[in-house]
Order: sequence, then structure tokens, then C-alpha cells
Amino acid sequence: MLLYLIRHGEPDYTTDTLTEEGWNQARLVADRLAESGIDEIHASPMGRARQTAAPTAEKLGLPVIIEPWAYELGKDCETLFDDGKLKTISSIPAAYLHRPEFRKLDSLEGIAQIEGIRETAIAGRFEMLSKGFDALVEKEGYRRNEKGLYDILAPTDRHVALFCHMGMTRVLLAHALNLPFHLLASSIMGSFTGVTILEFRGTGVETSPVMLSLADTGHLFGKGGRTPLHCIGKKPY
Repeated sequence: MLLYLIRHGEPDYTTDTLTEEGWNQARLVADRLAESGIDEIHASPMGRARQTAAPTAEKLGLPVIIEPWAYELGKDCETLFDDGKLKTISSIPAAYLHRPEFRKLDSLEGIAQIEGIRETAIAGRFEMLSKGFDALVEKEGYRRNEKGLYDILAPTDRHVALFCHMGMTRVLLAHALNLPFHLLASSIMGSFTGVTILEFRGTGVETSPVMLSLADTGHLFGKGGRTPLHCIGKKPY
């Protein structure tokens, strides 16, 4: 099974809708996904993700399944940090997240207990996203076990797309791949409509997903789309 995690297009965050350029990016990623053999489309309930999914759904003639758990890390996850500003953990400067108290932690549960973060809703959001992700993956034949791996129940070769958000994607990667979240949060940024692909494979009893692509934006080159470098220059987060 291939699971595609697609970040939304360029948004107007105040209205939670796509800009004109965001719609253009959504159409370009739809052209790409139409050639990827997508079997099922899921999306965050947030407007910018649902709108980004719409051109792909229309092109493939598939419905968009809304996942009520798939919310971005929002204002309820913000707290005050050293510079006196409110921030979500996904936008905290790398220097902060590489402090010793973070480096010794390698779990979402541990990060959620750091002073300044434990007072927010981040722990609940981590849990909601992790459980929602596991439920989605289990429907495709892979059940998470107590070791942090996935039992192979009835594997498929289906291609499933989930239109979502960058902060949320970092959480899902930390959970699925058992990677330190603080390193992902401080070191990974993807442009709008970046495509991350996780492959669940294996013929034994259990498996761990493999990341085949991380926030790839090749579809934005040419065809009237801005290049990823142009998007990064516009601060796409």
C-alpha cells in the first residue's frame, strides 16, 4: 500500500481557503496524482485541504472522504517561548528544539511533557492524529502493535491519498516511522502541495513503513506553476 500525504495549496489562512495560486497548485498536483493510480481520496476537514483535494477528486471521479481527526496543529497548541511570542511547536526555531531537554526525548509523549508545551493541547493533538492515522492504515490491512511496528493483516497494493497539513505530516511521520518529532519539526519544511509517500510492504508477520518521497513538488515546475523555490521565498508556512 502506498499512502500519499499531500500538503494543501497556498492558502489565505484568515479564511481557510485557497488563493488563486493555491488553486493552480491544486490543479497541478491533481495532474500528477491522476497518473499515480490513486484508488481513494481522504482529506482534513479544514477548508484549505478540502479545496486542494477537489481537483484530484474531480479528475479521478472519486469522492473525498473527510477524516475528522486530521486537523493541523493550531492555536490551541501555541505557547510562549524564549522570544516572548506565541508559536506552535512546528514553527519554533530549530535552535530551541535542539536544546538538551529535547535531544534526550524521542517520543511524542515525551515532547508533550516539556515545560511550556505540556500546558497546551499538543498532547491531545498528538494522540488524536496518531490514532486516526493508525485507523486509516488498519483499513488497508496494517495494524499497529505494541512495538511500534505494523502487523500485516491483509496487505493491499492500493494507493491512498490524504490531503492535509505540514505540521500534521511531521507528527504522522514521527509516529509511523518512530522518528524524533523535534528533529522533524525543526528540520523539515515542505512547499504547498508537496507530496510525501509512505510505502507499507512486506510478506512476513509485521512491517515498518518506508518513506519513498518527502514533500516533493516536481509537479510545480513548468505548466504555469511557480517553482518550489519561489514558493519558499513567499514563506509558505
